[in-house]
Amino acid sequence: MLKQIKQDYRKIYLSQYHKQYRKQYIQISFRIDKKQYQEFEQQAQQHNIPVTTYIKRIATQDRNISNTTNIASIVVIILEVIDLLEEAIYEDTIIDKRQLLSLIQQCQTLLDDSKSPVS
Repeated sequence: MLKQIKQDYRKIYLSQYHKQYRKQYIQISFRIDKKQYQEFEQQAQQHNIPVTTYIKRIATQDRNISNTTNIASIVVIILEVIDLLEEAIYEDTIIDKRQLLSLIQQCQTLLDDSKSPVS
């Protein structure tokens, strides 16, 4: 008898819990190809998190703030590269390869940072 009461209570409790849960959360499902999943899987392993958590972070993160900052920084770097190249062309001098490489690497770092969904 007591066992049946516990089972009934559990059934009612779970029913109410799931109703409340569905009111608060929405489930979204979609399909991706295996190659893309494997890429996500590798990236998730780098961050030591499950693949589904990684994909959720990608989908829900607010990229606007960091991307705006990164884009502005990349624009500044590109303008520096243009300035460096124009200076070398007009003054007929040799381009400082180290400085050019450094600027390109900074751009690459900013681009990589804007792609990374996990901080």
